[in-house]
Amino acid sequence: MMLTHQDPFRDDNDYAFLAWATGDGRLLVRRTPCPALTWLGVTPDGRYVIGLSGVKLDNPYQLVVYDRSGTLLLKSHIAPSVACLNPETFRELRSKHQEQFEFLGDRTWTDHGVVYVDFLWVDAPRRLGRLWDALQAKSCPSPYSPNFSESVTNSVFWFDRGNPRPEVVEVDGRPMVLRIRDPKGVPFEVPFRLTPPGG
Repeated sequence: MMLTHQDPFRDDNDYAFLAWATGDGRLLVRRTPCPALTWLGVTPDGRYVIGLSGVKLDNPYQLVVYDRSGTLLLKSHIAPSVACLNPETFRELRSKHQEQFEFLGDRTWTDHGVVYVDFLWVDAPRRLGRLWDALQAKSCPSPYSPNFSESVTNSVFWFDRGNPRPEVVEVDGRPMVLRIRDPKGVPFEVPFRLTPPGG
């Protein structure tokens, strides 16, 4: 399945799902598809379920956050590197590779004048073609933390596996960022909503 449509949230996901219940055993969410996760937690107020993963191979997302009812609020692919582009370079590449950027979708965002492109994932070299080479030439450390790393094969090390301490930070009752500790114990934040690049 992972090598065909790369979407672990579809109902035909037959390898991983989550279910959760109240403390007295009442089932809240019967079954919701998810990616391969290696750490699960619930916020102290019971409002959010957080899943983290150190699995890289064939796993398109390493971070998920669901609300109490099972609605997926955040999904993110985590890699030690992304492409860092200035707006002009981004516009030039997008005009040459419009179809590939459409395929990238929400894996492209902007923050503080830099356009980030998450391009290091399964099947990307084949799907992106020449754009892959251009993005690889602009590779830089993840904007979330410089302390991420990965193995050659199947592991990505991006959170403190002993005690990641994930915390959903809200503004006016809405989740805005997930604060978590990287492998060296340094806090960093992943926003619930990324800003798409304009222009």
